[in-house]
Order: sequence, then structure tokens, then C-alpha cells
Amino acid sequence: MTDVLSEREFSRKSFLKGGGALVVGFSMAGLSAGKGLAAAPSPDGYLPDITQADSWLKFTPDNKVMLRTSEVELGQGTGTGFLKVVAEELDMDMSQVIYGSSVKDSAGNHLASKTDTWLVLSTGGIGGSQSTVRTSPRIRGAAVAARQKLLELASGHLGVPASSLSVNRGVISGGGRSVTYGELIGDKLLNVKAIPHLNPGEAPAKPLSQLKLVGKRTPRFDIPAKVTGAYTYAHNVRIPGMLHGRWVRLGQGAYGTDGFSKPLSVDRSSIKHLPNVKVIQEGDFVGVVGPNEWEVVQAAQQLKVTWKDAGILPGHANLWKHYREMDSAGKIPASIHVQGGDFDAAFKAASKTVSASFNYPTRGPSRWGPPASSATTCMRAARTRTA
Repeated sequence: MTDVLSEREFSRKSFLKGGGALVVGFSMAGLSAGKGLAAAPSPDGYLPDITQADSWLKFTPDNKVMLRTSEVELGQGTGTGFLKVVAEELDMDMSQVIYGSSVKDSAGNHLASKTDTWLVLSTGGIGGSQSTVRTSPRIRGAAVAARQKLLELASGHLGVPASSLSVNRGVISGGGRSVTYGELIGDKLLNVKAIPHLNPGEAPAKPLSQLKLVGKRTPRFDIPAKVTGAYTYAHNVRIPGMLHGRWVRLGQGAYGTDGFSKPLSVDRSSIKHLPNVKVIQEGDFVGVVGPNEWEVVQAAQQLKVTWKDAGILPGHANLWKHYREMDSAGKIPASIHVQGGDFDAAFKAASKTVSASFNYPTRGPSRWGPPASSATTCMRAARTRTA
């Protein structure tokens, strides 16, 4: 295999212009239900339309349905929960719902699921505590809209009013005849708008009393492959020309921010015994990159960097004392998100007051704020008073 990634760099847009015929996707426009296969997304707007049920769900001729979302399964079981919502509202079995796309053997049997980030919706990042409550209502809305459309199509196909039809395992029955979802729409588009948000039991979704899967224990689809070692984790993916990288930092502060730790000099000779590793320095950013991950790990640990240490955090032994001193000096501003009335006046007039201090663990950079916010959080907690 050639080292294609190191030989040439190109953007996704450039790739599509030169080889777009190799990319398979779908478009929501210009097709009626049951007619036409999906076209490839355009280079300038490749993300599927989140308002369309077809963007969420893809039915196959073998009477299965694939759920497409950017929230991949990371081990919390969220994916199984999403599939339960789909199977519940479509009256299908869990064996008929697939997370992402289907990986099949030579005989066409489903072996596993994969998520193609080119085809799926951008529904946000995965989070064990947020994904289910944030995304399940949208998945439910897509499934309910799809079911309504499928019943409409089945009504015309079977010559029976939609209200008289029943569904079991993706088979619609009525008037002594039946037809499957796959036979009605497999590999084609429904062209129906998804209902934006439906909570469990909220009409036109199933009433809570009729739920068969949601709220019940269901085996997780991702566990067998992980137990047998067949599952491919993101950090196990290997492609031709792939490089590994590590961020080199002092351990506190943030790059590119005045007053925080900055690299004054980088001794590249300190890792000359690792000739395949390259040092990357862009402004205040320092990193190492190379083809062998373990060599890169060693380089990140051994690269000698002289830092301008702003001394934002002291040693662990003096941490709380440091926070107190910063607070007394007014270096940790108070933050009030919601305030009603005059707290100080009410506190002074209280017949009984309770005061307490809380030591809140420090944390590094996160989605909630910069590293210094750990100190701010600690002192906000310490200053809390109850009247």
C-alpha cells in the first residue's frame, strides 16, 4: 500500500470534484414515494435535510430499516435505545432495525452495523446523559411520520382504509392481504416530513399503555462484537499513510491566551533517538507526529520544552490556599446567573443563618469553559450562603 496521505493533501470538496462518482448518498428533492433511488449529496451542501424522515430512516427490500444519526455508539448503550424507539413506533422487531448501515456477508446476511459520516445526519455529539433525551424525540418523530406514510401507501396497495390496517414485524395486514414495509418502499424514498419532536406517549406516537419495547430490557447490539474482539474501535482504525499525533503541554493553562503558559524554546534534539517523529510548532502550540503511535507517545513525554510558566495553579498541597488568596485579591469574579430580590438584605434579616465551605475538585479544559474555571467554580461554591 502506498503512503497516499503523506504524498498528497486534499480537501473533501476537492476530492468530490475529482471523484464524486465514487460517493454514494441521497437527496430528498425531486422524488415521489416509491420512485427513484437517491442521488449523491452535493459538495457544497452534503448534509442530509434533518426535517425529512428519509434522512433519518432508510428501509430496505428485505424489510429492515437503518437509523442514520451522527451519534455513534460509544459504549453507553445509547444506540440500542435509539433502535428501540424506531422499532417501537414502526411495530418492528429489534432484529429488523440497524444502527447506521448494514455490513453483510457474501450470502447477504447482516453481520454488523457501521456509521458512514458522509451519509448520516448531523444530530450532535454523543453523550450518555444527554443523547437519549435530546435525540430520541426527533427519532420518534421520524419513525411516526414514516409509519403514517407507509400505512397510506399500504391502504392504496391493499384497498383497505388505513385505519383498518394492522402492523406486526413490519408487515401491514388488512382485508385478508398483507404487504411488508420493504415491499412498499425498500431502497426508495418516502418524501415525508419528520415530526420535529415527540415525547414517549405523545400523540400521534403510541400511547404509553401500548409500548412493548421502550422501558423494557433489551440486549445491546454492540456487546457481542466487543466480547468476541471483532469490534473495531476508532483508535484501532488503520489506513494507508496514517499518522499519530500527541499534544505536548506543560500541564496547566491554555495555548494562545495571554497570561497562560507559553513555550519559550523547543529542544528538537531531545528526541533525535526517535527519527520518525516530527515536532510540530505553530505559535504557542507544540505537538509531535509520526507513523508509530508508541514512538509518538514517547516523544511527547521526552521532548524538552522550556516554558514560560504563569503560575496559574500551585502544587496540590497549596491548592485551596491559592484559591482563597485569589478570591481575597478579587481575581476570581463572582458569577450570578439568576437573581431575584435583594439577597444581601434578606440574608442580614434572617433569623438564622448557616454558612459552609465546599472544596470542589479542579478540572481541566472542557465544554463548559477554560482551565481557570475550576478555580472560579471552587470559590463560587465556597462563598455560597444560605438564609
